[in-house]
Amino acid sequence: MSEYEIGQQPCDNFTPQMESNAYATWTNEHQCYRCGGDVTVSFCENCMRDHHSGGYETCTREDKAK
Repeated sequence: MSEYEIGQQPCDNFTPQMESNAYATWTNEHQCYRCGGDVTVSFCENCMRDHHSGGYETCTREDKAK
């Protein structure tokens, strides 16, 4: 199971957006603008939104807002 399928996410069927160049193919992953640091989100082709590593309940800014 992917870390982007765990916890509270925008959908239940994570389908990563794939990117590529002449040398490799990889999943679209980038830093969470709310958490900062090394916490990542990944764009989902199923729901067209970002899924959060470990679920949105682990987002440090989301946790502080409660």
